[in-house]
Amino acid sequence: MNILYLSDTGDIIGGGEFSLIDLLKSLDRSEFNPCVVMPFEGSFSEIVKKLGVPVEIVSLKKIKNPLNIFASVAALKQLSGTIKKYKIDLVHSNSTGGMAFLGSLAAKFNKTPFVWHVRTMDCGVINFAQGFLATKIVAISKATKKKFWWLPSRNKILVIYNGVDLRKFNIEVDRLGIRKSLGCGDNEFLVGTVGRYHAIKGYKFFIKAAGIVLKVIPRVKFFVVGLDYDENNKILVNLRKSAKRYNLEDKITFLDKKENTVEVISSLDVFVLPSLTESFGRVLVEAMAAKKPIVSFNVGGVSEVIEDGRTGILVKSKDYKMLAEKIIFLLQNPEMARSMGDAGRRRCEELFDLNLCVKIIQSLYKELRYENRDRH
Repeated sequence: MNILYLSDTGDIIGGGEFSLIDLLKSLDRSEFNPCVVMPFEGSFSEIVKKLGVPVEIVSLKKIKNPLNIFASVAALKQLSGTIKKYKIDLVHSNSTGGMAFLGSLAAKFNKTPFVWHVRTMDCGVINFAQGFLATKIVAISKATKKKFWWLPSRNKILVIYNGVDLRKFNIEVDRLGIRKSLGCGDNEFLVGTVGRYHAIKGYKFFIKAAGIVLKVIPRVKFFVVGLDYDENNKILVNLRKSAKRYNLEDKITFLDKKENTVEVISSLDVFVLPSLTESFGRVLVEAMAAKKPIVSFNVGGVSEVIEDGRTGILVKSKDYKMLAEKIIFLLQNPEMARSMGDAGRRRCEELFDLNLCVKIIQSLYKELRYENRDRH
């Protein structure tokens, strides 16, 4: 069965790209032949090619508005040609932008099933149209699914949680060595977060919480590991200024996501997610897989990942004072923190194992192929 995946980017900009990479790695290649379309070459395309997966470039540079069909006709022809070239049986969009919309049209023209994988809480006019064009919609959380209340058929949308390769977190890491390389002493605590350097990740609240924590427990180092690490990134520049304003420049370190994230997460005492919106929170699953206690703002689909009081602690969005209070609580109660970490790992094995996610998606592919054959 030939599957065409669509991406709005050729670079890795978030969890969506990592999730697709994991899916491509885990697909049963004896049954499924993947190909990926993206608008340009970049870090994402490099990894996909190394997996032995064909990459086709369909440029969207000249398309300012995907709803303008006349401006999009060239890309639409390319996508349709790709479907024919690879004898595609199903199109699976990994994003919600212009590529996904044009892909849904190309799939429609070629009488090919179209799966729209929704990884965001934001839905615009173009997404409204996609909702009707899609054969099936995969939401990564119940919170995301609720955004499609307007769909006439609730059977069109199903929830499939993101899966994580738990084997990555089974390895023994040199925790002390990693902490030392990060400038953290043996008698210091390490608290961190991972994500893009973007305003919606709420890092300013993380910094404010850090200031409060340090007044109670001075022996703490804080880390932010993020994509888009660029000294000219306005968000990163402002975060450094904020840390300096609170006299925390020696206590908070900003790292590039190119660092070994698994090792960094594994070296933490507490993982924090201060995001202002999250459709799911893949990084939460990674922290749980590493047996780390979590403190997070209760937004979007986060409460579906974390069991409050059992695998982590949820606090009201933007309440950095409560965020700090719960970080302090976990640092002062290591047995509770350890218990939450163990419970989090068990929850990952039950709900968020990559193998489980891949099996469900592969079953969906087969189901849609048979339905399409019966229909045509």
